[in-house]
Amino acid sequence: MTDSTWNIMEDLQFLIATDEELQDDLVHVCNLLDSDPSTDDHHGTKPSTEAPTVRRRKRRVRVDNYKMEVTMLRAQVDTLKAQLDHLKLTNPTMDMSAWKLAARRERMEAMRCQVENNELRAAVDERESLLEHMKRLLNKKPRWNLSESSWDEEWSSYKLAAQTSLRVAAIHAIADRQFRRQNGAFIAAGLVDVTDDVIQATLVMLPTHGAALQAVQVAAFDASWQTVTAAVWAVVTKYRGFTAPDHASVVVEHVDEWTLYDRFNLPCSDGGVDGHHSNNIRKLFQEESRSVLVWRTVLEDVLVPHMSKGAVDDSWGW
Repeated sequence: MTDSTWNIMEDLQFLIATDEELQDDLVHVCNLLDSDPSTDDHHGTKPSTEAPTVRRRKRRVRVDNYKMEVTMLRAQVDTLKAQLDHLKLTNPTMDMSAWKLAARRERMEAMRCQVENNELRAAVDERESLLEHMKRLLNKKPRWNLSESSWDEEWSSYKLAAQTSLRVAAIHAIADRQFRRQNGAFIAAGLVDVTDDVIQATLVMLPTHGAALQAVQVAAFDASWQTVTAAVWAVVTKYRGFTAPDHASVVVEHVDEWTLYDRFNLPCSDGGVDGHHSNNIRKLFQEESRSVLVWRTVLEDVLVPHMSKGAVDDSWGW
């Protein structure tokens, strides 16, 4: 047996014919089964002067059974093809390289973004005719509820509402979007399939024409990734990792078992309402072969009305 591993997912597609070949063959078989075998016998018989004898037509049970079997086979082929397409998307091979796996995740994320983009465009087209009506509703400024479009705009701008249901939904939406961006960020930083220890800090340009400090640290531990994940999450949830000053304010919201939102405020020394705000969303994503801890700061929180008057932390990471 050679060193290379046989990738059955790549070779399995040759066992099934193409859609055109399969459909042509099955249609041909069905046409043969539907044809009446007594037609040819009728044309090949010479006319006779004798009185015709009444012949009972035999039941074509066997032909009907063949037709049923062909129909069942067509349904099974469609089912197997659907299962094969699903396996190609969900089951990567064991020997798949890190770059190939990263490219596959990026391709799936691009497909998801395309579908989401099409849905957003369709929603915009549907609501274009109701633009004047929406303007009148927005001018009323209802405080008891937010429309779906305005809620999407709020969390997309890293803003949290005061209503509990909208607040929790926005926290999960922000964390989920940050998790989806992890693969592309690691590719851009050159961190795919890196095994050596790395510590670096670089200045990167953002799409908004701004600049940001990018810090990267890669470290290997003599432990399983499950053990490391448990230790990191324990630090995040229990020990906090720092001691806040006496005049600072720290409020932690436990959204669920794997999601936290903490608000940190350090007032000015003169007692003013402005100061430094760092409100972080932290969420742990666990998969079969890895765990990813994401964090993203919130830029505006209705429960912290003085954030706009102080310095607000704008950071994210994995």
